[in-house]
Amino acid sequence: METALSCIRLSEVLCEAGFLSCGRPNVGHRKNETLKCSFRDGIRRSTNTERPLLHLFRHNWRQSALRLQSGVGKYSLSRRDGKRETVLVRAKSSPPDMLSPESLEQHCLINENTSKVIQESEYTLREVLVKLRNGGPGDGKIVCPPSMSAKDRRRAHEIAERLGLGHVSVGQGKQRCFTAWRLSAAERLTVFRKLLDVEEAASRASFALDQPLQSWKELEAQGILLHKASVVEKEAASFGRERWVLEDGIGSEREGHVSRFAQRARPGMAIRLAEKDPLGNWIVSEGQPPGRVTWSRGGKLCLVFDYPPNSSDEIREVCVLRVPDSTSFDKMRSVIGDCERAENGMKMLLNALLEEGIRCVSGSSPSNKLNRGASKVTTSTTTECQENDTEREQHFDKGLNAEQCAAVKLCTEDCESPVVLIHGPFGTGKTRTLVEVVLQQVKSGRRVLACAASNAAVDNLALALLTADPSIPLARAGVTERVASAVATHTLETLQDAQPEAAIAKRLRKEAYSMHLTAQKWTRAGDGGERRRKARKEVNALYKDARRLEQVCAASVLSRTKVLCGTLTGFASSLQDLGNSEDTHFDCVIVDEASQVITPALLLVLPHLKYPENFVNSSRSPLLVLAGDHQQLPPTVLSEDVDEKGGGLEATLFEELMERDGGGLGTRLEELVSSADSWDPAKVAILRQAHIIATGVDKAVQPVVQRSNMGSISAALRQQYRMPAQLMAFPSAAFYGAELVARHRAPESVVSESKEMFAILDRGLLLEVIDTAGAGFEEEKNGESSARHVRSSMALEIYSVSNSGQADLTARVVRELLRSHAHSAGDIGVVTPYSAQVTLLRELMAEEVKAGLEIDSVDAFQGREKNTIVLDTVRSNIDGTVGFLSDFHRLNVGITRARQKLVVIGDSATLSTDQIWALFFEWVSEYRDRPETRIRYRSVFELSDEDGW
Repeated sequence: METALSCIRLSEVLCEAGFLSCGRPNVGHRKNETLKCSFRDGIRRSTNTERPLLHLFRHNWRQSALRLQSGVGKYSLSRRDGKRETVLVRAKSSPPDMLSPESLEQHCLINENTSKVIQESEYTLREVLVKLRNGGPGDGKIVCPPSMSAKDRRRAHEIAERLGLGHVSVGQGKQRCFTAWRLSAAERLTVFRKLLDVEEAASRASFALDQPLQSWKELEAQGILLHKASVVEKEAASFGRERWVLEDGIGSEREGHVSRFAQRARPGMAIRLAEKDPLGNWIVSEGQPPGRVTWSRGGKLCLVFDYPPNSSDEIREVCVLRVPDSTSFDKMRSVIGDCERAENGMKMLLNALLEEGIRCVSGSSPSNKLNRGASKVTTSTTTECQENDTEREQHFDKGLNAEQCAAVKLCTEDCESPVVLIHGPFGTGKTRTLVEVVLQQVKSGRRVLACAASNAAVDNLALALLTADPSIPLARAGVTERVASAVATHTLETLQDAQPEAAIAKRLRKEAYSMHLTAQKWTRAGDGGERRRKARKEVNALYKDARRLEQVCAASVLSRTKVLCGTLTGFASSLQDLGNSEDTHFDCVIVDEASQVITPALLLVLPHLKYPENFVNSSRSPLLVLAGDHQQLPPTVLSEDVDEKGGGLEATLFEELMERDGGGLGTRLEELVSSADSWDPAKVAILRQAHIIATGVDKAVQPVVQRSNMGSISAALRQQYRMPAQLMAFPSAAFYGAELVARHRAPESVVSESKEMFAILDRGLLLEVIDTAGAGFEEEKNGESSARHVRSSMALEIYSVSNSGQADLTARVVRELLRSHAHSAGDIGVVTPYSAQVTLLRELMAEEVKAGLEIDSVDAFQGREKNTIVLDTVRSNIDGTVGFLSDFHRLNVGITRARQKLVVIGDSATLSTDQIWALFFEWVSEYRDRPETRIRYRSVFELSDEDGW
């Protein structure tokens, strides 16, 4: 995108520079635009077409400058571009020697008089907004005139939202103007609090509890209510909690209802006791404690309440509601309050992240990207790491490639930046790199807090650390039942139970609980009341002693822990009972999947960092390491986007910092598709690049727009080890600037030499696309949501889409793969975007699921991989509606899960209404009759007659 300098502001800037004494522009249309200037020695008129003004701030404007030159009594302002100069204004005043675009940019208004200018100038608008966000000099505000189209104005809002800028459009109709400005950290925290309130309201609404007069059968069918379950066991739990075990209630109609509820109420989910209000609605019981599911097995469900429920000993049958997790929202609101009261190091880091940029910590020049000296780590580091065997020998993992070495060096060497970023696309060894970072930090005597957005990612990182160093002092925070079995022995709860004080605490809890139940049975006759009071006093004393011993156990385990792993909300829950002790603070925090974490959740780690006393201008290892891939799915957010307000909570801090730093990999698809002028050449380049990658041509042609590999505080991993080049070709070209390099060798065959006729699949192919257009596989809707980005499991259960025709074809593909004897059920994953289709497929292939076949949503498969993936795209309708499949991040995740073979089943007529899906089908259709590429595209009507088509 290109930005023009407004004549009005140019005139004012030149006046301020002493070049003009005064001036008013005469703004015409297109090439009649003029700059009328009043000089000290008289009045002259200098005519400037729009073109020279545009040239001032083209996308290569850093190679140009505005030069003020002196002559015999005359001075002129000219644009220098290489050896060519264009005189813009002449005068007889005494100006400064040089004005550069950097010195003028903070004064510019976006001047877009034609649609062509808008299309050409969006890329530089992003650069201007990035510089505004990074805290350059000036009033911190940019205004676009009413000539900006509504479409481009919305794009500007989205860019500003991702950069953490304040932004608004005011005015009506053709007078509507876009304005962006920098926000202070305090202002951004206020915005986050409001967004959390909106998100929590949307979360409550997704549970459909506000709908009046729903029967218990309706709520139980939705997995929201467990009606009249029997309480078969009660006992005191650690830290004053109480544990209940439920089973099916009395009556044949209740048989299996606990197990059905447990399918939706997974371990860790929030629950509350339920009752009916006077109007007959099911509501949360007043005065009863919040609780969580801890495990479900053998038809039983275990719940743990934060404190004993009222009349606990009298309850024998209960109703339980699955509710939104208000605890997580409360924690995030609480940490926002902590941030508002932050002092010293925490305040400096917070301001660096949310307001001023890293320069407020390092004291570097504001012209640097995020103001960490690029000389510390540059692209030359890759070569140095590759050539320096001594440096490589210092690594625990001797097999790291050059880019992984550079990323480790960035994260472990002393530097001025307290935060660094690692962009790790699919299969590039991001986890392997983070393991080396953690081991290097522990070797240096630093304690590390390793977090991620999901339990699966935390377990993956923890298991990788234990595999690399089985003796590492590691603990896993969180609910034991949600932890992978391979790391279950390292949970905080398990380690605490192994302490000698734990047995004493358990005995005290049991004794106190028994005494409490006995005291409840005493009557008020005689001295019953006095005995009850004494018993309660003794019970409280026993509970207090047990809690003190439990805290001793927890502190003992944590003091010996060098690496604590947990989800962002899970680790905070595990540490809250220990208060603000030294053991709850860490020297470094590493966040994996940071691109899937909303910013308020990421702030949860800040109170648990150890901040150096001399935080300003000090050189140290980074305090915060963020790793992720912002080209894949962003966080799950329920609240719908407000018009012209961008992504809200979906705009992550990881993406914001990456945008500000200018590093990482990726094409800006959302900008390229905004106009035909930018999309048409980009599409040609992407198709050509994908073909080059898939066919193994040596010399590559880079796409139209791409990111650089390494920024000032970021590193990108490019060596891709998951899949062969044929599977990597399209996502690399379309989403990662064609910079990924396939290091995985394609297998000779992905099915065996079976003599059976393969009616659907071809032996040896790596990528197969089966086009169902025209087959009559119409989708069935279940009240589909109009929200583009709705992704929660509950929302997708209420608003979902299924397609029985595509489901049947998917089942046939899976069974054919299993008949080939080259795949076991556990090697195959079936991925589909809609939960209704997940349910349908699981019913169709129930036996295969029992044998180990995994069927789940695109969102659930993010971060996962299988040898073979079958992607069922579902959508098929005459309207060309694709719903949230128009989010290219979902396509990227869906087609990058396979290691060896990918089968895509979809209706090209429907999906091609989206430009990215159309590009995918256009690319793969080139391989209809080219089996030597091991890629094949076919219509469903081309399948063998043996399959009945």
